[in-house]
Amino acid sequence: MRLLFAACLLGFSESAVAQSRILNGTPVQPPAFEWMAGLSYSSDPYEHFCGGSLINSEWIVTAAHCVEGETPSSVKLFFKTYYLSNPVSGYFSVDIDTFYIHPDFNDTTYDNDVALIHLLYPITSITPIRLATVAETYLTDAGKDQNIIGWGRLHKWSFGGSDTLMEASVPIVASSVCNGSQSYDGQISANMLCAGFMAGGTDACQGDSGGPLFTTDNNNELVLTGVVSWGEGCGEKNFPGVYTKLQN
Repeated sequence: MRLLFAACLLGFSESAVAQSRILNGTPVQPPAFEWMAGLSYSSDPYEHFCGGSLINSEWIVTAAHCVEGETPSSVKLFFKTYYLSNPVSGYFSVDIDTFYIHPDFNDTTYDNDVALIHLLYPITSITPIRLATVAETYLTDAGKDQNIIGWGRLHKWSFGGSDTLMEASVPIVASSVCNGSQSYDGQISANMLCAGFMAGGTDACQGDSGGPLFTTDNNNELVLTGVVSWGEGCGEKNFPGVYTKLQN
């Protein structure tokens, strides 16, 4: 069953929902990853439902399925919130100007599952994460380690997400493997990346949707390579997480 990673979907259903949590992760220690954004239904981060990444002072990248059907006034963004119920000093929320959903987003296959959020006012107090360029193909080679972070579920059958921002490391899985008959059987498009372990375990899950897949470049600097999109269950054998390939 296809699992989307957004916590906004009713009841955290295991069918036809997006991924929302980090399984087998460890807590993020402040002030790491300050560019990580949370999407909430109010200025209270506890109403978090998706993640996003600040890519310059005015723009957030997230998953299209996170904002489809929403309006700029129905969503708030928050930063520096490592603990949803008890934000650290420096936490703040920001208003949204508008959304731009990829014009070719397919809400059945989740191809082109990416959107841009334009902020009402620029953020100058946080250094954004940079986007991977088309030329940096090595960043998404099979076996290249990536990082995932989010407030999604910590266990497959838990009802809600994590109060603490969590992180984990997962390797890129070759599309030829991920598209095999024992795995996604042709559902992985050229606009998607698979990352995780074919044996199962560490993965993103409900509530992690829209959050970052990122790695380090040859200068040991962080680079955004993907967006948490969907998957078959969470941490299931033969079914690594599926991410939007931002280089496309």
